[in-house]
Formats: sequence, C-alpha cells, structure tokens
Amino acid sequence: MADGKSETPTEKETPKPKPRSIVRLGIFLISHSFLVSVVCSTAGVLALLFLPVLAKNTYISENALMPGSASPMISKQEVLDGNKLVKDLTNLNSKYLDGGIESRRIIAKYMSDLGAEVSYHKFHPQSNRFHPLHFFSDPDSGAQEL
Repeated sequence: MADGKSETPTEKETPKPKPRSIVRLGIFLISHSFLVSVVCSTAGVLALLFLPVLAKNTYISENALMPGSASPMISKQEVLDGNKLVKDLTNLNSKYLDGGIESRRIIAKYMSDLGAEVSYHKFHPQSNRFHPLHFFSDPDSGAQEL
C-alpha cells in the first residue's frame, strides 16, 4: 500500500471459464424468445403458403374415384376356396382333440392344389444310447419303435 499498488480480491481469483457454445446458444434463445418465436411462426406460415407451389404435380384420374371402378384383389373362387379350407380345419378340430398332423395334411393338400411345392420332414426319436459311429450309420439303427 505504500507503493501505490492495491490488489483487489477479484484480481487474485482465476478468470471464469467461458461457457460452452450450446449453453450460450440456449441462453441467447431464452433471452430473445419473443423474436425467435416470431421468426419461426413466420417461416412456418410461409412454408405452408409455398407448399402447393413447390410440390410436384400429382395427377389423380377422376375415373379412379368412381364407384365400382376398382377391381378386387382376390376372385370369388379364391374366397370360396379359403372358406372351404377354414370349414375343413374347424370340422377337423371339432372331431379330434389333437388334429395337428391331420391339419398339416389338409393345409399341404390345399397348397399343392394351388401349385405350391410341399415337402414333409420326417423326424426320428432320439436314442438314449451313445453310439460312436452314429454319424456314419443309419439314424434308425439304434432307435426303437414307439
């Protein structure tokens, strides 16, 4: 104090770090919220006004909107076949409690009638005995008939 230099307590402290840019942007938007809302509202209204001008031309035929002009995706015969399949499956379920194999057979028959390729996979029961040459032998060689 004798030499004329007096240090204030704020000079001894380290300078505050600069806030991140996203924080500064948030503070700016909050402090100028009225201006930001006016700009965004104006831009939205202008976008709605120019949307028909900027949109691509889309042609909709008036004939497509006429009643009866649409063609169904499936024919009446396909609907009848589908109803017959459902009827066969419900009759099968009412006759047998466990009609799983029979229902698969009916569905496979309908699919093959439509021209689809149908294949049956044969499953073998697993043998409890270990056989070292199991990969080279017939899978039925160690299995017992059930």
